[in-house]
Parts: sequence; C-alpha cells; structure tokens
Amino acid sequence: MAMRLHPDEAVLRQRAASLGRGGLQLPPLDVVRRVQILSRMGTADSVLAQVEMRILALLSRVRLATPEDAVNATNALMRRLFIVGGDIDLSRRTVSRGSGSSSPNSRKVPAAQAGG
Repeated sequence: MAMRLHPDEAVLRQRAASLGRGGLQLPPLDVVRRVQILSRMGTADSVLAQVEMRILALLSRVRLATPEDAVNATNALMRRLFIVGGDIDLSRRTVSRGSGSSSPNSRKVPAAQAGG
C-alpha cells in the first residue's frame, strides 16, 4: 500500500529496467502516479466469483460438490495459472490436465488461453 501512495522512484525505475529484454523506460513519476489498470472483466473478486460458479457447475456434473469445493479448486487453479504463466521461460508457460505433470495424454493449453 505504501508503495502506491509514496513510490520510491529509484525502486520503480530499477524494476522497470529489469522487465523484458531491453527493460522499460518509465515516464516521469507524476505520470506514473496517474496510471490506472482497467479490466473489462470486472474486479478480481467478481472474476473469482464467476470462476467459482463455473467450477461448481462442472464439479456438480460428476459428484456432489459444495461451494467450498469450488473455492478450493479455484484457488488451486489460479495459483497454478499464475505460477506457470509467470515463468520467464516462454516454452514452460503450459498448463496440463492432472497434477501438474506432463503426461503424453495430457492436453496442453498455453497459460494465456487457459483462463478464458
């Protein structure tokens, strides 16, 4: 929270310089302070609620499932997507069905497509 209210310009510039292959040049700090990230999908809470409802519907097709089951499955899925999707090696950004192991019969989906 303090980083948003009173960002350390040197830290921001250092982190931006380490992004990607050539780094990122930040505009002046007063411009960076005005940046907002907007999503057409809604807030994080509303997106998670939608995912939980979809997972609950899917789980209910094969067994009795509770909303808590859907919450736990959603948490595991989102954790997996963020960990795999954040891998610096693009060739490793693949999510497979199963326990995370890559079996020959698993269907692989690029992490960028797995969420939608």
